[in-house]
Amino acid sequence: MSTESTQLSSLLIFDNISLETTVDFIHAWSSFAKEKNLDLILEAVRSKYIAEKFAGDKHIFQQGYYWSKSLPLDEIE
Repeated sequence: MSTESTQLSSLLIFDNISLETTVDFIHAWSSFAKEKNLDLILEAVRSKYIAEKFAGDKHIFQQGYYWSKSLPLDEIE
């Protein structure tokens, strides 16, 4: 994955929106990214449902509290 071919999409703006609507937006972002030959990074993944729904897509990368809580700077190697 190179930074020139990546689209970052934060899920933070979906805190008060249904999972169904969130999934619809992720599908739209994913379609756009694939059409433009981009990979998609979902930032702020906090739900098991979202994590599992998109875990098998080789063009969607995930990060967020569902996968790992933030680490203190001195614990990062």
